[in-house]
Amino acid sequence: MIYKFICIILLAFIFTSVIHATPQSDYDYQLTQYRKHHAEFQVLKEDNQKAPTLDNQQKALQAAKQTIISRDTTKIAYIELILDSIRSQKITQDYVLQAEKDLVSAREFYISQINLAKNIISIEDLTNFTLEYLEAQLPYQSQIIKAQATRKLAILNRLQINTQNAYDGLLPSISDNTLNPVVAGLNRINQLSKSINETLQTSIQMVNDSEVSNYSKQSFFNKQIEKLFNIKNFQIELVNILVDLEQNYAN
Repeated sequence: MIYKFICIILLAFIFTSVIHATPQSDYDYQLTQYRKHHAEFQVLKEDNQKAPTLDNQQKALQAAKQTIISRDTTKIAYIELILDSIRSQKITQDYVLQAEKDLVSAREFYISQINLAKNIISIEDLTNFTLEYLEAQLPYQSQIIKAQATRKLAILNRLQINTQNAYDGLLPSISDNTLNPVVAGLNRINQLSKSINETLQTSIQMVNDSEVSNYSKQSFFNKQIEKLFNIKNFQIELVNILVDLEQNYAN
């Protein structure tokens, strides 16, 4: 039973980047639609520039309006994608709950922008909408970027909880805790668990404290990568020790 549970943990490492099919497929569809609308807008925009008739201007304006709506519909689908992944980890720590709250707030913002975009009927409307949009969306961009990092941390956090549960279930079944390989294995598990938990907390605090924008997100993610990589390697080593103890020293 313990071995099967540990195998489930190992499989989780393989699929940490996989997000549920329905939100993923919806995002993929909306992204395809957005690219189609954007390409159509570029063509009509060029037509209007070459021949600035009232008809061409209206076609370009309607295409711009549809592209805006499609763009924000895609952003909402992406928010749902990240939100679903975070919620699926079933973590109730404050940093996760805050990320969920931020994503819901961002989703509501983009819904409101779609409703506003539907009222665009003139070039002046489009210009005013765009200027206000660029300023208003900045905090929501930041929330989404930080939620992306939180998703990765929540996945690793869930793996650590599952691993701890496996350890707690395995420990009573070990026949002799005084054997040198068992002592060494248990000591190493404790060391790894401490390092993982400390690094997780450091990463969580770093995400919470970060001021990040769309322009600085690459730097933000780069700072996270090394810590996340270390956590994952520690967890793989920890799981391998659990498997060895279960196979060779448990009743």
